[in-house]
Amino acid sequence: MLPLYSEMIFFTHRLLLKPLCSGGKEIPMKYVCPCGYEYDPALGDPDNGIAPGTAWEDLPEDFVCPTCGLDKDAFEKED
Repeated sequence: MLPLYSEMIFFTHRLLLKPLCSGGKEIPMKYVCPCGYEYDPALGDPDNGIAPGTAWEDLPEDFVCPTCGLDKDAFEKED
């Protein structure tokens, strides 16, 4: 049985608004430094010793931008 048109719109709308999931876990947002460097938790930063899947909250408090050296608190969540 095919879903009703209104059910399809609702389902599509929910897909667009629902956070992306991976294995039942929400994919964290990216964080951007004023210099333009982006930290993507899904990718980590292997060149700087941060494994893929490392959440922003799990980065050390003394984490600094590998590009410009600004502290972690200078980063903004990307929309």
